[in-house]
Amino acid sequence: MFEKRESQPEAVRKSPSRGKQKETLARQHNRCIYCRREFGAFIERNNMVFKLKVHWDHKIPYSYAQDNRDINFVASCSVCNLMKHDRMFETLDEAREYLQTRWETKGFKVLP
Repeated sequence: MFEKRESQPEAVRKSPSRGKQKETLARQHNRCIYCRREFGAFIERNNMVFKLKVHWDHKIPYSYAQDNRDINFVASCSVCNLMKHDRMFETLDEAREYLQTRWETKGFKVLP
């Protein structure tokens, strides 16, 4: 298990390479790994409309491992990535369950 790093890391947080980004989006069918919603879909919260954007999430949070290798990234939507923050989960299903509950609690709705 990793311990959260409290000091400032020497490395800089990065995104995966362009090739890995394309490969990941194709593998995930242009959908968020957590909520499975399609990137570019419109959502609503508090009568405001947003478009789901791609965020590159570190599977093992950067704050724990400072790992920018391509294998440590998944494509997540902006909502899931911001709500997941630096949490770690035992399984993908556990993360999905947690984030689905957060979507509902926060009042996010997918527009038709």
